Amino acid sequence: MADFTNPNGPDPFTTGVLPDQGDADQADSSVYPWTFDPATFSILNNYSFAIARVRLSGSAGEQASNVRVFFRLWGTQSNDTDYEPTTAYAFTADTAGLPGSPKVGSGNTTFPLFATSNFATQTDYASGGVNNQNLVIPGSQDSFWAYYGCFLNLYDDNNTFNGKHIQAYLTGTHHCLVAQIAFDDAPIRIGVSPLSWDQLAQRNLNFTSSDNPGPAATHRVPQTFDCRPSIGYTPLSGLDTVFPDELMIDWGAIPDGSVASLYWPKCWPPMS
Repeated sequence: MADFTNPNGPDPFTTGVLPDQGDADQADSSVYPWTFDPATFSILNNYSFAIARVRLSGSAGEQASNVRVFFRLWGTQSNDTDYEPTTAYAFTADTAGLPGSPKVGSGNTTFPLFATSNFATQTDYASGGVNNQNLVIPGSQDSFWAYYGCFLNLYDDNNTFNGKHIQAYLTGTHHCLVAQIAFDDAPIRIGVSPLSWDQLAQRNLNFTSSDNPGPAATHRVPQTFDCRPSIGYTPLSGLDTVFPDELMIDWGAIPDGSVASLYWPKCWPPMS
């Protein structure tokens, strides 16, 4: 991506360098392990990856050192991506005590993914690592694009966390991926979400198969999610305030007579 660092120049997300990006902000991404090629009647392996583009704006010559991007996969399709550094956004601290590299989220809720290797041997965030860059705005520009990435290594038997393969923790087929810009001079405020903070970006990954035709049992498509009480911020008082939450499900155009059930662990009575 070295030829696409000027935001005033060509954009690789629209010029065909990275194809099929027209619905990148709306559609889900497939992380299915293979694709059937009807032209050759062969099975092709998929090697899914994620790219994050970071923009530095300012005057020519301005720089930001040791800018890192963490990639974390949630174990579920999640409503709970608010920034909580002691839980889902756990990290190993750098010399300043701020996020230096990502760790497994508490309770095995999130899993870091890397460009160079798996969790135990990755070098992404070492000095000069692929996901630890010094950004400098060139003399002829007022902004600069830098690129970070990771391999969505979901099918490698060696990709384990706390003694188990990552698939052991992925109980559904729809997951959430969040990229976090970690820069010591711009720490992220606790409680903000990817919807409201420019250093967090969320993308959903999905493949959900269902038999058609087939018996009714094969048409049941379970999906997991998690959530927790939202924390609102009151600027005048400077205090965090808990507001009522509401869970809304948009049924869309599902067939008449369809039934859905919600199972909420540790909640009694069960909801249906």
